[in-house]
Amino acid sequence: MSRRYPEDIYNGVNTSFGNPWYLTTASMAELFYRAVATYQDGSTGITVTNTSLPFWKYFASETPLSAGQTVQKSSPQFSALLDALRGWGDAFIRRIKYHTPNDGRLAEEFHRNSGVPQGAQDLTWSYASILTAAFARADANSDSAYLPTIASSTGSSASNGTQGGPNGSKNAASSVSTLGLFYVFLPTIALFLSKIAMI
Repeated sequence: MSRRYPEDIYNGVNTSFGNPWYLTTASMAELFYRAVATYQDGSTGITVTNTSLPFWKYFASETPLSAGQTVQKSSPQFSALLDALRGWGDAFIRRIKYHTPNDGRLAEEFHRNSGVPQGAQDLTWSYASILTAAFARADANSDSAYLPTIASSTGSSASNGTQGGPNGSKNAASSVSTLGLFYVFLPTIALFLSKIAMI
């Protein structure tokens, strides 16, 4: 769970204490996924420095490392480090799944003690952050078919002009609104969250 910044006191209604936000939590997942993709695409391994060593000790504690070490791409350690980063990304997404209501609608944030969603309802940023995290995960997993598949399925849904929602179907013109985007992408988001929840 991740709130906006340490001194945050906005709780979605007024000011008292900060809560975790869906979008910041998804952004943390995306950060880990993008790190995996960056390391995979790099020509060299991972060089551990005095600065990065505490990060690796926390997020990949089962892989012994030392400052000044370069972990080669061909080594089992390299795979273990990337698996650890991917696992942390999945953990952040599982937390979002845990706090997502049954109808799949994402608010701005969720209460840090009760886990109940609060603040702005159907916040576009919340949905967008899930999608960009999903795309980053596909990239980290070298799944080049994921984005075209999503684009074709959401495109055909929007062009058909029928997306079920609490008030019945939505036409294609409404897909440019926040709720329209919600109805177009909700199946994609729900599928992504369900896959992560099974890991």
